[in-house]
Amino acid sequence: MSSQVKVITGVNQFHQSLNILINRLTNEASSGDSNRKYATGSMLWENLITVYAMVQCTPDLTFDQCNDCLTLASGFIPSCCNGKIGGRVVSFSCQLRYEAYLFFETSPSPPLPPPSSPPVPEGSSSGSAARRTVYYNFIVRFASRRVLSLLLCLCLIF
Repeated sequence: MSSQVKVITGVNQFHQSLNILINRLTNEASSGDSNRKYATGSMLWENLITVYAMVQCTPDLTFDQCNDCLTLASGFIPSCCNGKIGGRVVSFSCQLRYEAYLFFETSPSPPLPPPSSPPVPEGSSSGSAARRTVYYNFIVRFASRRVLSLLLCLCLIF
């Protein structure tokens, strides 16, 4: 099924059930540690359609920040996806998605270890160069994620 499929009847009841699922997943993802703030789940709608949902925050967010971000994102569902059995809301620090088909792995893979910089011997003149390289790589990764998120949001809006 496509995310463009509309709920014919019971739009309000569908959104209430979806909100219950997303609120449960928001609490689970917000409670994650600094390596993983992610949760998935599903609900059966009117004994006919299984709706799958995923929420995720960047790992640098606190419980409250992740919870606030996902709560704010879920508030956009009625305006962007009203009556549709599928939708996505993406922000800079969190995202949520729900579809009428399974779009995530059911057995989660272990989280990736955080990136580390190569050791620099003491007294080495390359220490400051290595720090600059690590800093530059961090800035590039950080900025590129934000730009890609913004472009995705703009594409979804227009």
